[in-house]
Amino acid sequence: MFTSSMMEATSHEVELGGAEPEIIELLVEFVYTARISVNSNNVQSLLNAANQYQIEPVKKMCVDFLKDQVDPTNCLGETPASSVSRFYIVFLILYF
Repeated sequence: MFTSSMMEATSHEVELGGAEPEIIELLVEFVYTARISVNSNNVQSLLNAANQYQIEPVKKMCVDFLKDQVDPTNCLGETPASSVSRFYIVFLILYF
């Protein structure tokens, strides 16, 4: 985006949409420090944003975090239609 002929490469401001400001802040901080805190409150949004912006190390940290958290009681619960259950089902399909 910034090193190609796209308009963002020459713009003084770039709007980063599609993620909550807190998640964007975590990603920008990661770019400068190589540190990020992945937890159960931010992992879903963080994985989506890291995927959108192709930040592979953060994607890997999110995937590793989820692999440690996933078990039959939290991914295939009584309400498989819930957004968390759907997220875990998609995660299992993509990464296992």
